[in-house]
Amino acid sequence: TMISAPPTAQDRKPATVEGAPTPVAKALSQDSDFSSPEDFIDAVFPAAVEVAGELGVDPAVLVAQSALETGWGQHMIPRPKGQPSYNLFGIKADQRWQGDVAKVTTTEYVAGKAVKEVATFRAYGSYEESFRDYLDFVRNQPRYARAVALADQPEGYMTALQEAGYATDPDYADKIARIFHSDTLQRARVEWLARGESPAGDTP
Repeated sequence: TMISAPPTAQDRKPATVEGAPTPVAKALSQDSDFSSPEDFIDAVFPAAVEVAGELGVDPAVLVAQSALETGWGQHMIPRPKGQPSYNLFGIKADQRWQGDVAKVTTTEYVAGKAVKEVATFRAYGSYEESFRDYLDFVRNQPRYARAVALADQPEGYMTALQEAGYATDPDYADKIARIFHSDTLQRARVEWLARGESPAGDTP
């Protein structure tokens, strides 16, 4: 499963996105040593809650997607000198990106076959910026309109993202779903619900 065998940096299936990120309010520890999935969840859940509220999706979906992209924070895309890129969602940098970048060898699927290539990714100043950029990406690109419309349905949202071309991995949505439904993430989700948070899709 994704819990016991998280993906490496080479396994990430990113997408290109437009739009400059802006930070959200909540602060995360930018130098966290994620020794367990629980550590990763605790660090990113506050920002996930804030962004999820604007998107209308369960924050655990965003945590699951970022866990897949980074191997629970263990395989974050590094900058050239080893500093963290804070890129939680595998968002690539195209010619319109004016900020810092990080390059890494990744796996893309072309005609069903895995192909290695060197890709350029956006680098952020914080995890909050990564969440905010992801929100802008999904909400502002027309091809993700169906995903946004299904935001209150976790698996529908994941499937719509994949069908719209967010990632080239044919199993991308299933991998996110397995993490989302894992005991580890669901326990954390229940704890956040107990604190008074109400993820999209839940009714009082």
